[in-house]
Amino acid sequence: FYTRSLAIYTAISEAADPDLGVAYGNLASLVQKQGDYRTATRLYERSVEIMSFNVAAGDPDLAVEMGNLANALWLQGDSVRARQYARDALTTLDEAYPEGHPRMSSMLSRAAQYALEEGDLEEAAALFGRSLSIREAALGPDHPITARSRAGVAAVERARRGAGAMETTLPDPPSGLTGVDAERVCAAMGPGAALVEYARYQRADGLGYAAFVLRGEGCELTRFELAGAAEIEAIKGQGTQLLAKLWTPLVGGLGRSDRVYVVPTGAMSGVSFGGLPDAGAYLIERYRFSYLGSAADLLADRGPAGHGALLVGEVDYGVPEADHTGCRPLDYPPIPSGGSELAAVDEAWRAVGRGEDRGPVLHLTGVQASEAGVAEAVAGRRLVHLSTHGFAADDRCSGLDVSARFGLVVAGANLGRTPLELEDGILSVAELRAMDLGSAALVVVSSPGSDPQAVRQALSAAGVHASITALWGISEMDSSRLLLEFYQRYLHKRRPLLVGEALHRAQLKILRRNRRKLGEGRPDSWAAWAAADPG
Repeated sequence: FYTRSLAIYTAISEAADPDLGVAYGNLASLVQKQGDYRTATRLYERSVEIMSFNVAAGDPDLAVEMGNLANALWLQGDSVRARQYARDALTTLDEAYPEGHPRMSSMLSRAAQYALEEGDLEEAAALFGRSLSIREAALGPDHPITARSRAGVAAVERARRGAGAMETTLPDPPSGLTGVDAERVCAAMGPGAALVEYARYQRADGLGYAAFVLRGEGCELTRFELAGAAEIEAIKGQGTQLLAKLWTPLVGGLGRSDRVYVVPTGAMSGVSFGGLPDAGAYLIERYRFSYLGSAADLLADRGPAGHGALLVGEVDYGVPEADHTGCRPLDYPPIPSGGSELAAVDEAWRAVGRGEDRGPVLHLTGVQASEAGVAEAVAGRRLVHLSTHGFAADDRCSGLDVSARFGLVVAGANLGRTPLELEDGILSVAELRAMDLGSAALVVVSSPGSDPQAVRQALSAAGVHASITALWGISEMDSSRLLLEFYQRYLHKRRPLLVGEALHRAQLKILRRNRRKLGEGRPDSWAAWAAADPG
């Protein structure tokens, strides 16, 4: 329909007819929905070109097309041009509307998010501030859309305090820990702990890996050169090959450390280091592992924990569309154990909750488990448990920026909406980073599907104190046992454990039970959860 419409307009219209520009924009929106971002960008560029010649400088329709083009460019990683078109769109809206007009708030928030992701904190703060003022006046302070702008302001403040950044492949050999003072990290870890930060970088012979080991005792930093990226990333599973490439070369740098903080990168994002075999045992029996978004997580100043629990599950994703040709999956099925999982967490919270401070439990299910619903409900919660699929765009989306390629799936994800729409059913890592999660002592993402490190970094940047992410899927029975063993320790009335210690002990108990009853450790049944707990 849009293609025919564009052909008709082209045949009967002048080259600069604004209706022709609108037709190009409509077709661009449809093409983008199908996952062809490059073609969509070209169509949006043509739309903006036509409308720029034929409408007044302050025409709001021109601002819409500029904003659409900015978003298409941003999704492909062209941040420079995206931010320029976003600024142009804001200039156009400034001419079209008086200051404080509600129609400006969405573009302000989008431009602010671009600035935040690029590290331009001053511009991000100013734009989020304007958006928040508009939404508070138009919608009220408690509206979920207002909460998004408020979360953006909070995200800027956290970034100013040095929250972790998204991982990258480095163009040159790294020379030390990323962006932190090693002595401060050592003081935060204390004796008996070590930090292992992996780096993926460009070597003369191709991409390769290195590891930096920093011991808390003596604060000694040692660099270890590892194998090439192709060799490491070709290894499947959790076997001795992975141990030999990622762990054995650096053991000498750990000394007597038994607590290890790991900052993974690249393909090792989904590796359970505790589940790696070690001479008839597993590394979890020698070390307690905790994953970090970056070494800076150990230095972050977290606020006080909130009150109550939010449990998200039994999500209504919409009718699956298996034959969809775009680069984003539209076939998310219901999670069979979602209801029983939420019931088990609810029971654990109420039965062994932390005394009087445990607070109420809110269940968010069905269509209520939407982007806006989750964004509103997380604010002020002590515990957030998310029983939903992870999101990872497939290979056809390789041009997308990392902040749009990964995230979590919420209500309406199968409906085929685009990232330009208010609700597309995906909480991208960029959106997670902007959420109001500073009161969350723990966020649990119990189902796999996304990049665990990308989600971990986003949650840390949003202010989460500690998190647990699923590295792979396990059976409903194994998941229930792991969940129960963990929450019994974490929520114990008299002797509650920190997140990392609680998960460590729960996994050890299941490992020993497997040996006793099954004659083998079966790490697939207990090593699938990874804790990020700076302690």
